[in-house]
Amino acid sequence: MGKLPGIRQQGILQDGPQVAAHLRSLGIGSRELGPLLCQCPELFSRAAEERAGVLYSQLMGLGLSAGQAARCFERQPEAAVSVSVEPAIAVLAPLLAAGSKGGGRPGEQLLVDVLKGQPAAVRLLQLEAAALQRNLDNLLQLGLSKQQVVAALLLFWTLLIYTSENLARTEALVQQELGADRQLWVKVLGSAA
Repeated sequence: MGKLPGIRQQGILQDGPQVAAHLRSLGIGSRELGPLLCQCPELFSRAAEERAGVLYSQLMGLGLSAGQAARCFERQPEAAVSVSVEPAIAVLAPLLAAGSKGGGRPGEQLLVDVLKGQPAAVRLLQLEAAALQRNLDNLLQLGLSKQQVVAALLLFWTLLIYTSENLARTEALVQQELGADRQLWVKVLGSAA
């Protein structure tokens, strides 16, 4: 618990048992609670209805089980700092739906597929909607199509956390190391898809 400020440690002592009871009622077993508390103490530092209950409700509303949501938080504890993931879902779901090749599947289902395959991708849901949209726009401005962004996202979810500065640095590195121009950079990103 040394990771949290004193006030949050107090919150764990105060609210942790209630949060644990809530998570157990969702189907999280006692064996899973210990590692979850160690990996993600922030989840237990506020009343269940203020954080854990909201986050689990939103993730389970997408179609994840309580156990799958727990794995997401264990892999990316920072995601539990958020009090809601709905704003990020509102950006990602339409992107995934628009960029899917098969069509017909709702973006929320595709987001569940991403989270099941890459539980750490829950970090995307921690981002503010405006920042996420900006990062998406940066990729589209490079010349990638929505389909290419989605295909790359399915393999490398971290692509959407890159700011324009991160992309510019990486592009410069590719150009310097490989002597590549922007077209090759876009092709590399697109071929990751």
